[in-house]
Amino acid sequence: MVNSQLQVNYKPTFVQGASAAETKDAKSALLAAILGLERGLAASEEKRRAVQKLACALEAANPTAKPLRSPLMNGEWELQYTTCLAAIGGNAAPGVPAIKPKAGGIKQRVDMYSLKLINETTYNFFMSDFTNVAIGDVEAQSDSRLALNFTDFKIGPLQLKAPPKTPARLAIEWELAATGRGGSGAWLDTTYLDYDMRISRNDMGDLFVLTRVD
Repeated sequence: MVNSQLQVNYKPTFVQGASAAETKDAKSALLAAILGLERGLAASEEKRRAVQKLACALEAANPTAKPLRSPLMNGEWELQYTTCLAAIGGNAAPGVPAIKPKAGGIKQRVDMYSLKLINETTYNFFMSDFTNVAIGDVEAQSDSRLALNFTDFKIGPLQLKAPPKTPARLAIEWELAATGRGGSGAWLDTTYLDYDMRISRNDMGDLFVLTRVD
């Protein structure tokens, strides 16, 4: 479901002509704030609010007004912080130990030429790496927002196709499309982009801070 209130709250007004020094300082402040937060797992409510404020300040100085039209969007990105606990192993059932991805183990590859997005999450079990992969088709809904449709999954050695959509799911998608809120409902909005950092928000209102790998 699209959280329109969160959309309104985070949407920045771009600052034209923000200096390189100001942008560098804002990036440094954000990276310093997320240091030691275990990609968000160890963030208190106070820390989350502070990171949110710093992210909004950096978004307001976004030097790339049309991220999806920029070649900077392409490449491999490593997740440094998110409010989406499911992405970082923070949604375990009560009494069940959380299985956390290894350090540097959450990556996203974006290819706007082939319109593909690949999420990879790597865990370490008994000295061996175990990687889950989700492959999705993307479609530009605007100059910054991608609609997501994940089609293939790999859980370790097991490869799976996305299950068919139920009539109820299709009805929801039709309603979203009719009201101008997208089709599948799943989207990723890039609100800051430069040569080595990206900030994105999703349809659930989650914040993602990523740095470039290649």
